[in-house]
Amino acid sequence: MSKEITTKEQIIEYILAELEKKIAPVDFGDFFMQIGPSFGIDNFRNLLDELYQQGYLTKLEQPGRIVPSLGIRTLDLRYGISLKGIEYLKQINNNMDSNPPKDMIDVFVTYSWESEEHNEKIIAFTNFLRDNGFNAKMDKMIIQEETAKDFKVMMHKAMTDYRKVVVVLSSGYKEKAEQFKGGVGNEYTLILKDIEENPNKYILVSFEGHKKEIVPLFFKDREIINLSENSEEEKRKLFAKLLDKKLYQFVEVADKLPEITPKVTPSLFSEKEDVLDEIKLNISSGSASYFAKRLKNIDIDLSLSFKNISQNTLTEYSIEVYYPKNTLSFEVDGRIEDEYKIVTIDETTRLFSQQTKSINLEKLILRSYNITQLIDKEIIIKIYTDFGVYQKHFPLNEFNINDFDGRETKLSVDLFNLSDY
Repeated sequence: MSKEITTKEQIIEYILAELEKKIAPVDFGDFFMQIGPSFGIDNFRNLLDELYQQGYLTKLEQPGRIVPSLGIRTLDLRYGISLKGIEYLKQINNNMDSNPPKDMIDVFVTYSWESEEHNEKIIAFTNFLRDNGFNAKMDKMIIQEETAKDFKVMMHKAMTDYRKVVVVLSSGYKEKAEQFKGGVGNEYTLILKDIEENPNKYILVSFEGHKKEIVPLFFKDREIINLSENSEEEKRKLFAKLLDKKLYQFVEVADKLPEITPKVTPSLFSEKEDVLDEIKLNISSGSASYFAKRLKNIDIDLSLSFKNISQNTLTEYSIEVYYPKNTLSFEVDGRIEDEYKIVTIDETTRLFSQQTKSINLEKLILRSYNITQLIDKEIIIKIYTDFGVYQKHFPLNEFNINDFDGRETKLSVDLFNLSDY
């Protein structure tokens, strides 16, 4: 075989191209020995039958010779390319001539189903990879695209069809893997059979640091990328492994050490005294990508401001920001409650009487494939003080952002390109 084949689509293209060269239908056995031994005879036969069912191939099937020693008659199978198959090849060639394919790297993210917070982080991590140009998928995404998906088939395809497989380690993954239990156990078996031959295909990552409690026995000597902290160096390691690039670069030593601010004993307030007012969520459009003048995704920069209207100095307070699920980067930690991911901000800087405080919040990420589920959601701000809790709601459909032409407009589904979803 002269060309390198790594995907099922390339195998189909190669089979059709070879059959197009033949004047008459080709005997199955001869054709298998010519191009298919590495695929296995059953897999090769099943693929030819699948192409025949789709109309890309013709098939002649008739009784063959009798085998005296067995007393049975063989089956003579011959395959050829159909007119639909020829048109399929022409379409591929035309697309290659007019639109050279992007060097897309297919990545499968696998993990153990655990808490909702853990599963939410996997979704955000998969989105993070997709936002950085990798064709990343996970089980929930594939199940949405294909109903009645067989998990074992899905995992087998992940091991064979994807260029890279990212394994997210956790205590639950270790337990199921070492007990060869459920889907994780089946997957772990497949990886162990393949990882020695294809060591660069599998990338181990952790959101919990390098704890022995999350590493299965046969993964102990392999490098684990630690994504528990917002480390650019660890992300560069991840990208280098996904891109098969060698990377020997260290970050420079920072010119400033961390500052430690001591806690101050909070002031006492009268129960009748009002403390905070003018609670505002400041919104500005960040980076965005477009297709046909419609948004594919957009980052929205957020900051919170509020004013101390009391006559006393506010020395300590805590803020909870309720973000709709699937709108934050995977690096942002928080707890999940219902449809929200809650991020806590503890403030120790003093807020003097009549002073206004401004705090930068996490970047809000909206994408065309989930905007319809998010547009009616809202961001909720809760500020906890010794006096009481101050709460305010900010609906997403009231946000003002810039459209493709730079005009300020209300956030709506109409601004997004939904043609592919």
